Amino acid sequence: MSLLGRRRKSADPAEKRELLLKRPAPAWAKFVGPEILDAGAILRWDTEYGTIGVVYSVPFAHHSVHRFVHKLSGKYGRLHQAYACLVSAELTMGWYGPDLEAVDIYKWSSVSDSYQPICEEVARIIGTPVPIWHSRLRDRQTIEKWKPGSPPALVPAFDSDLPTEAFTALAADEPDDSLVAPVCLWLARTMRDSDTEHAQSYIEMLKDVSKDYGDKWFTFGALPAEIRRSEAEPVPEEIRRDGWDQLLKRRDVLAANVAKLAQMWDGGEDWLGGVTTKVYPREGSAAAAWAARLVPAPTDLPPTALEQNLLETGDPLVTDGVVLHDPETDMPAIYFNKDTRDEYVATTVPFRIRRTEPLKSVILSGSTVWIVTRDDRLWIAPERPGLGLAWGYGGSGPYTLAKLIERLLDEIISPGVNSFEPPPRPGLMRLIANTHGTTTYTREQLERARDAPPTPDEREWFGEGD
Repeated sequence: MSLLGRRRKSADPAEKRELLLKRPAPAWAKFVGPEILDAGAILRWDTEYGTIGVVYSVPFAHHSVHRFVHKLSGKYGRLHQAYACLVSAELTMGWYGPDLEAVDIYKWSSVSDSYQPICEEVARIIGTPVPIWHSRLRDRQTIEKWKPGSPPALVPAFDSDLPTEAFTALAADEPDDSLVAPVCLWLARTMRDSDTEHAQSYIEMLKDVSKDYGDKWFTFGALPAEIRRSEAEPVPEEIRRDGWDQLLKRRDVLAANVAKLAQMWDGGEDWLGGVTTKVYPREGSAAAAWAARLVPAPTDLPPTALEQNLLETGDPLVTDGVVLHDPETDMPAIYFNKDTRDEYVATTVPFRIRRTEPLKSVILSGSTVWIVTRDDRLWIAPERPGLGLAWGYGGSGPYTLAKLIERLLDEIISPGVNSFEPPPRPGLMRLIANTHGTTTYTREQLERARDAPPTPDEREWFGEGD
């Protein structure tokens, strides 16, 4: 029986503070293989002090050692009979190697507070250098085959939250002249490049910072496999947007899965509509008029990939969403709680306004920016992922809106503002930042604000000359 297995139910607090991984090396330690869970993998050593488990969470975002305590407690009625201590490696590092988090497990499955041993201490307890797997190399089958003294396996780097298989599967089934295939293949390669670089840079940095002390106390379970091609070259923007336009109109499950993963990767940066917003028809006449023009989507067909993406971004507790279609923009909309006080429409915001009529006015109402063109058509203001529009303060939302208005005054088909735009004209920024509540600005008012000279304190901030 292990030392911890003989603990009394009401262990003395001082006894609990005798942390297992801080003890002297045990008289014996033996590697007894892996345990694989849905939470990840565990490599186990039986020792004089009990069984030590080195845990590897998959996905890494849930790396806390307490996650494994929770999972294992559900598997074992008496966890202390299976494990005396669990320890995991963090993504951070120091002179002594990777930072570690550990908990000791007491009788009746109570656990110690988390503590931070160093690799040397753990290696002395288990009798071998601590095996380290970077988060992008945690292939369960590879971890399962590992044994002390094994050379590092060569694992193609991957992100378990963003697998690339869906992209390559879709590309493999496309015809030779497809615009969808090069977009999917480029994105899969870009993800693989990023994952490989992530793993390589971590391993190189860890070797460097711990070379004078810590590297003999840990070993790498895996290294990233070599990528034999050149770095992925970007596909031209026009092809990317046309390819996504074709893919998002498809109704098959694989296309919907690819769209979901792409949204997680970059928010739909190259989509013709990558931003989702909520419109409340009761917020004003513009919202009501826009909602009234929506038409029903087909009910005898599965949703398109874009409609499915929109459905999944809505409130998961709301199940009565009606799929609609905006005939002016060709974008989907989902009407929730219709004819109730809580009704709203989730919709996809176009990347640009596809009209030639110039801007007539801008309506700031509720939480929505509306653009009216000279032919009296109504549009939700174009947006890019990650850059919201707002007014009434001096932050990034008004900054982006002022820049967008400046661009739309010049050219109505201008796309949403990106992160690399030069600053807006100070007069427009001043107008938007000082606007509160529901307001409509005519083109003439916006041009007058745009052309207003900067105040003395704005000159330096906006890069204006004297």
